[in-house]
Amino acid sequence: MVDAARLRDELRRMRTLIQNDPDVKAQFDKDGNGTIDGDEWEQVRQLVVQRLEREDEETAERTRLTQAMQAAGEPTELDAVHAPAAGAVAEGIYDGELSSRIASATTGGSIADFDEFILQQEGGAKQLFGNAFRREYAILSPNGSSIGSVSQRENEMIQEATNRSLFEVPDLHFDAFDALSGARYVLKRTEGLTRQRMGVLDEKGLMFAYTDWKFHLVWKKYEVCSTVDGSKLLVQNQLLHPFTLKILDVMEEPVGSIERGFSGLGGLLSGGNKMRIQIRPGEANPGLRLGVLAAALLTDLAQEEDKSRASGVFKL
Repeated sequence: MVDAARLRDELRRMRTLIQNDPDVKAQFDKDGNGTIDGDEWEQVRQLVVQRLEREDEETAERTRLTQAMQAAGEPTELDAVHAPAAGAVAEGIYDGELSSRIASATTGGSIADFDEFILQQEGGAKQLFGNAFRREYAILSPNGSSIGSVSQRENEMIQEATNRSLFEVPDLHFDAFDALSGARYVLKRTEGLTRQRMGVLDEKGLMFAYTDWKFHLVWKKYEVCSTVDGSKLLVQNQLLHPFTLKILDVMEEPVGSIERGFSGLGGLLSGGNKMRIQIRPGEANPGLRLGVLAAALLTDLAQEEDKSRASGVFKL
């Protein structure tokens, strides 16, 4: 339950921001009466509520991560986390979801041309059962339109139950379809004792990009590589904002992010299991963009495993 006074402050600030920007206001004033009300305002209200709920979830996750670091003997000295200023959530939504979207609607002839897209897990209640069902994802543009899909090929529970080896984990394959270009890819997860890899293969079975995660008790750090030109990006979680992974260049300067648990206004996005991938224009070639998509998928699988361990539920 969000704090009622905080919600009121955020909604008051959000209404002011929308009213003072004619372009943004036009996105919501569907009936043209000059007022954002009824269902129009409810979209905004629900998004603010979800962002406030997410803040509470991030606080709990930050506490858990800090405790894990302490148990592992890692330093956790950080600047104090200050209480957010009134209206900070509203301004974050406005800056990241509304005003910038009008100016930079990204288009392309392929998913690999997009610097921003959303990976949304489908399946409704099936998401609660983890590896008991084949996972399915939609790939969405920033405005919420469908531009592709990712479908798991194997049933992981059956696959693991029939695996006769104690030392090998069966590979997991995902069929990816680019609805813009018609291209098809295979995302292949291989897992060992100290690392996981998600390769991106073309229709001929040739790997042109991959992402690697090496085992660590606390941190998740991935290396995204293009096998075409050897270019690389890094993806790493962070303590202060545990639901947002930073995308770094080879000099470890930030060039983008993967935002878990994303909810947004584009195409009435709300709820569900979504990840928003954003890369600064000019910082990634098509292969690296698909490699970052593979990193987001690998992150989602790891998150499911973390939840299973935390709840005491283990794979068969």
